[in-house]
Amino acid sequence: MNNRTHNKPLVFISYSHNDRKWVDSLIIHLKPLGHSVSLDIWEDSRITPGAKWRREIGRALSKAAVAIFLVSPDFLASEFVMDEEVASLIQDAEMKGVIIIPLLVRPSLFRQSILQGFQSINSPEIPLSGVSSYKRDEVFVKLAMTVETVIRK
Repeated sequence: MNNRTHNKPLVFISYSHNDRKWVDSLIIHLKPLGHSVSLDIWEDSRITPGAKWRREIGRALSKAAVAIFLVSPDFLASEFVMDEEVASLIQDAEMKGVIIIPLLVRPSLFRQSILQGFQSINSPEIPLSGVSSYKRDEVFVKLAMTVETVIRK
């Protein structure tokens, strides 16, 4: 990690690689926050070749102030995501106050999952994949504004 991001609150994005397109859209909406609040957006494409990826993910998890879960069937079915990332972040939500924000990107069994106790940014009945690009942008803007509010506290 470079000095530029060392003391900034970290926003950890957890997702299935099958849902990468949603990460790219989310980052586009979060980046402008850098002009008004200090934050570090982390997702696993920041892991450099040759790095020990589990260690890098562990470091990022330990520094997370906000966690955004891009929930889909692939996300919920991923043993690594659920057992490593989600479990760690739920524990940190309880112990350290990490804010967890589920973003429903595709229809899934969210309400039957361990995540059902966390308020999602959008309705599980209306995931991003089922709405217009305009409505998607509205949800991403709402999420970015929520992250800004959390970081400012």
